[in-house]
Amino acid sequence: NYPSAGHNNSSNLGDNVQTWSSAWADFDNDGDMDVYVGASSSSNGLSKLMQNNGDGTFTDVTSGSGVGAASMGIENAPADFNNDGFIDVLSNGDILFNNGDFTFTNFSTNMPPSGAIGDTNNDGFLDVFRSGNIYLNNTNANHWIKINTIGTSSNINGIGARIEIETPSGTQIRDVRSGEGFEFMSSLTAHFGIGTENSINSLTIYWPSGTIDYIENPAIDTTHNITEGSALTVTDNTLVDLTIFPNPVEDELTIKTSADVINKIATVFDINGKRVLNLKLESNSVDVSSLTTGIYFLRLESEGKTMKRKFIKK
Repeated sequence: NYPSAGHNNSSNLGDNVQTWSSAWADFDNDGDMDVYVGASSSSNGLSKLMQNNGDGTFTDVTSGSGVGAASMGIENAPADFNNDGFIDVLSNGDILFNNGDFTFTNFSTNMPPSGAIGDTNNDGFLDVFRSGNIYLNNTNANHWIKINTIGTSSNINGIGARIEIETPSGTQIRDVRSGEGFEFMSSLTAHFGIGTENSINSLTIYWPSGTIDYIENPAIDTTHNITEGSALTVTDNTLVDLTIFPNPVEDELTIKTSADVINKIATVFDINGKRVLNLKLESNSVDVSSLTTGIYFLRLESEGKTMKRKFIKK
């Protein structure tokens, strides 16, 4: 991770830390991915904790966060090991337990080594497998939910899908990934700890194909096998007056409707159905200046309800 001369560091992620892996996760449950950048050795710089500002930039919040107590090395992977609803970091034989306020407490005694992460005994708590050994997680009273994604239009394992759960205390997100850290492939089952919550308001899966599945009040402390398209969203009738302009558009697409669009998820697809933009709306406009000339579709989504409109990019 050595930026060349003249490197554009507009995101604030470019620096001279040598890292073999970084743990990407929503550490503060605000709906976007933050990152723990793990240094491979003290001679190559210090590990960093970077908070996503939601606008393509990151703020260094390492100071006072406690992440400097973790061992340095090549393996850093995110997971909620104590099911409290906040994602921790397995870092080279230590676990940085997330306190929920962008501070972490490091535990190095009786912690598992780096390895593949998954619930090997199906008790709802994440274990670690390495070199023929399974390191079982000691359980507590916290609740959980697990989701197996079964793709149809998307790949069979649903790799690339984003899963979002809404609980009375807020939102959590997970991405279905084919690997974590540098060396290991962890379980493809999405795992959420929900602490003392006794219910989940809703579960939404955003598939790579663009399909959205929405389930209200899913059961907790169990595993859900969800096939793509089995719980499809419905049309949002509050957006029947939705218009977008200018159309054709060059730089900024404006959304006009009598409904409130703030915090709705806006997704843009090209003519082949490929997702090319995805964001949570903070205003009634979408910057499409990066798109190439062609025909696109804008989809707005919230609480399992959607509306689409076609537009042309000049």
